[in-house]
Amino acid sequence: MARRWALLSVVAGALGMLPCGVQAKVVSGINVSETVTLGDATLVLNGAGMRAVAMFRAYVVGLYLPSKGQDAKSVMSMSGPKRLHLVLMRDLNGSDLGKGFERGVMDNLTPAEATSLSSRLTMFDLSLKGLGEVPKGTVILLDYLPGQGTRVQVNGRTVGQDIPGEDFYRSLMLIWLGDHPVGSFLKQELLGTQS
Repeated sequence: MARRWALLSVVAGALGMLPCGVQAKVVSGINVSETVTLGDATLVLNGAGMRAVAMFRAYVVGLYLPSKGQDAKSVMSMSGPKRLHLVLMRDLNGSDLGKGFERGVMDNLTPAEATSLSSRLTMFDLSLKGLGEVPKGTVILLDYLPGQGTRVQVNGRTVGQDIPGEDFYRSLMLIWLGDHPVGSFLKQELLGTQS
């Protein structure tokens, strides 16, 4: 039985469902690892939850940080690498995915902030639109690498170029942690204040 469990863990890890750790939290049937390695750093799972749109499950998302935090502003200003790990729960296309991210960012920016991030948001949007059809089970990693920027990976493949600036990554975090998040309950789950 132990051998079978070990084999299942290896298979799940290869599919991107159990990233880099042994222990996992299960969210809507998706295993979310307690730790991941990003570069030379080990990040801890701050929280995870499922995003639903209308009656449809959209994706499971986990937030990884250098250390745990429960206050949105301190989490977003935390230095060091960070990861948002998404697993799609339904088929989407890159264009709709890009629009959803853009709407979530713009709902939380002032006009001046939106202007300063405009060209980088366009880069990000074009990367997602270029994906075409994005099937259920797709793993999307949004990583912040200090000195390099935001890197997007889809099923282990880097998409587009690294987008410079920690302010850009913070703008993505606003989708879930801003004053107007895509879900207030999901925000609490990612901050670890709701289990």
